[in-house]
This record gives sequence, structure tokens and C-alpha cells, in this order.
Amino acid sequence: MPRVRIHTNPFHFYKKIPVANPANLFADFHGKLDLEIGVGQGAFLKAYAEANPQKSIIGVEIRKPWIEKVLIDLENANLKNVLLLYAKAELILENFMPEKIIENVFIFHPDPWFKTKHYKRRLINLSFLQDLKPKLSSNAKIYVTTDVFDLFQDIKNVFKNDSDFKVIQDDLFWQKYYQTHWQVATQNLGRNEHLIVYEYCK
Repeated sequence: MPRVRIHTNPFHFYKKIPVANPANLFADFHGKLDLEIGVGQGAFLKAYAEANPQKSIIGVEIRKPWIEKVLIDLENANLKNVLLLYAKAELILENFMPEKIIENVFIFHPDPWFKTKHYKRRLINLSFLQDLKPKLSSNAKIYVTTDVFDLFQDIKNVFKNDSDFKVIQDDLFWQKYYQTHWQVATQNLGRNEHLIVYEYCK
């Protein structure tokens, strides 16, 4: 697999996503979706889809070599309940999803963008939440992880400033489903991994 840039500038991604109804894209659709933003090498997406065949799951990634790898893995596993999209998450929310359709959002190890001048490139900000909220079903959950403490504090501050979200515990999810290649890398490097879950209180 070719070298993949870890930090991909989302402002350089202009690929358009045609307006579509997810109900037309899954053979067995029950009206709700789960969304993973930044699937990476697809470890979580594949395992979660295999463990939850009744769910319809969309994965989004902006690194094309990883898209190609994950597509092969999903096809080899013959998974029919996953749709993988090469796109920015913001474009997906804008053009692709009906309102009140997302039950769970997974954002694992988003790019930290360490320099202050690059903070605007961080995925989780107030603008992103405003775009996301109309797509969330009642009591939808957002699962977030990072091994960068500064980013973790920034994420918590973003959610803290939006009264529509509250922190909840979901130990069963972390124990039963959570696995990513970033998680393994974090453990191998001896870093602390920060995990948090938010519930949409609408």
C-alpha cells in the first residue's frame, strides 16, 4: 500500500457528493444509520458491521489509499450493511443524509492539528455540531477517542458549550466493539487513550 499522509488537509478536499437517500442504498434498511468519520484502516468498521448485521453503517474517509484497502476488506467479508464513502464528513452531512437518521457517530483519533493556526482544521467544532445535530435521532450517541490530551480538552470544551449534549457512560461498547489500528499504535507507544461518549438530548 502506498504511503498515506496522516494529516490530510480537509480544506483541500472538494469532491462533491451527490444528493442521495440512504434508504435506496442498503438492501435491508430499517430507517436509521450509524456513521464512522475517519475509518482509517477499517478495523472498527469491519468488526462492527460483522457484529451488527441488522445495522446500516456508513464509513467516511478522505485518505484514498485507505479507502481502497478497506473496500477490499469489506468485499472479502461479503458485508452488505456497510457503505464506504471517499469524502469530507461535512459534505456527507450537507448533501447525503436526511434529518434525524443517525443513531451513533464514531470519531476515533481525529487529526489533532497541533499548531494553533491549524486548530480550525480540527473536525469537532461548534460549526460541525450545528451541521450534525439535525441529522441525529433522539438520544443519538457520539463516541470519541484520542491520545492527544490537548485535543481531548478542546473536544470537551466544544461539547460543553452546547447544552444539547451530555456525557454518558457506555462501558459495554468500549469492551465489546472498540478496536482500531490507532488504538494498537497508542498502546504500543505507551500513550494514554482518552475516551468519551456524548448523548444528544433531543
